[in-house]
Amino acid sequence: MQTLETTVPEAGVHRYALLLRAPGVAPVVLAGLLARVPLGMSTLAIVLIVRDAGRSYAAAGVVVAAYTLASAVSVPVMGRLIDRLGQRRVLVPLGILFPASLVVLTLLAGAGAGTAALAACAVGVGACLPPIGACMRALWADLAPAEHLRDTAYALEATLQECGGGARLAVGQAGDGEGVGLAVGPGGRIGRGVGSAL
Repeated sequence: MQTLETTVPEAGVHRYALLLRAPGVAPVVLAGLLARVPLGMSTLAIVLIVRDAGRSYAAAGVVVAAYTLASAVSVPVMGRLIDRLGQRRVLVPLGILFPASLVVLTLLAGAGAGTAALAACAVGVGACLPPIGACMRALWADLAPAEHLRDTAYALEATLQECGGGARLAVGQAGDGEGVGLAVGPGGRIGRGVGSAL
């Protein structure tokens, strides 16, 4: 992997331009931004999916709690796996399992499954949550070894984390109808919930 090194510190916005022109940086930034889009809105999507299936907010809260607890437990495990096996060997399967498990949750909710079954499925969804932010931060040491550019990279990383929220809201609004929800979401029947997840 090629890296960016410079001995002359750039100022302000020029640092970002210099960073993004470095070999391999722009595709990594774009991939990281796209990968974050569904992650932050998953809890809201689960609430909307469960509510759309006719369940109460209490039931939705139980399902979201199961998802949140499972993701909290799985993060250290995924971190160790990534340290041992590398990012690609862990993130690629998670990138497949996470949306697939959301589809299963959506289908179960649509089929009228009970709260316990939905919570059990939500544990699977939470366990498959990819640790994108931590993985992206770990990449910057290799992509931008110069300290002043690494600081810029971490600032860009924090900004992109927040920008992902705006993208999620925009896609969530687009996913308000059934057709768009099917086109952009991991499940189609409940377009509003799944569109918000994206």
